[in-house]
Amino acid sequence: LKVSGNELVKRQKYTDAVQWYDDAIATLEEAEEGQDRTAPVISAIHSNRALCFLKTELYRRAVEACDVALQFDSKNAKAIFRRYQAHSVIRKYAAAVSDLDMLMELQPEDPSPAKLMVWREEMEAKRKAKQEEEEEWAEDKKLQEMRKGFDAVLEKYNLKNEDSADDIAELLTRRDGKDTMLRIQRIQDKYNMDSEDVDTMLEFLRVACQYREMVDGK
Repeated sequence: LKVSGNELVKRQKYTDAVQWYDDAIATLEEAEEGQDRTAPVISAIHSNRALCFLKTELYRRAVEACDVALQFDSKNAKAIFRRYQAHSVIRKYAAAVSDLDMLMELQPEDPSPAKLMVWREEMEAKRKAKQEEEEEWAEDKKLQEMRKGFDAVLEKYNLKNEDSADDIAELLTRRDGKDTMLRIQRIQDKYNMDSEDVDTMLEFLRVACQYREMVDGK
């Protein structure tokens, strides 16, 4: 069954090959003791299933197949390498770096240590870039949610009209933070605002200022 599966892979009939490998695994699992039911063989078959999933762009299934393969043989270099390939495509860069570290410990002849190091540096750079992207996105999302609260306060006290425009504009455009509390206190007294609503405005202004400085590179 395994040989037939490999032939199907060579013919690029990956879906059929997966079925062959599934049948091979079932046969091995049902085999009596003493037959060809060794862990390395089962690991190799699952690794071959992972190859088929990679070829058909089912990357998460490829990761799952590699995970199973490594349960049977933790030093299956092909399974580790194929999992690295899948992780890199689905942007799981930290996991991809870990896979490459595992491969470097095994010291396979192919890929060479030099190639593994180059790939690791690439994955590490992508991991850091993704982390920064996620942090910026989270900060931006947080700011958007806080802006909604700020706008709700403005709406509550009717602070979006022309009469209060100068007061609010000063809060939003002043960047040095000087006398912020005095200006907030003046607005609170002028519009008879609750302390909780004032805190909402202050927190938004604080975070917005930090975010603006981060974007400006200050």
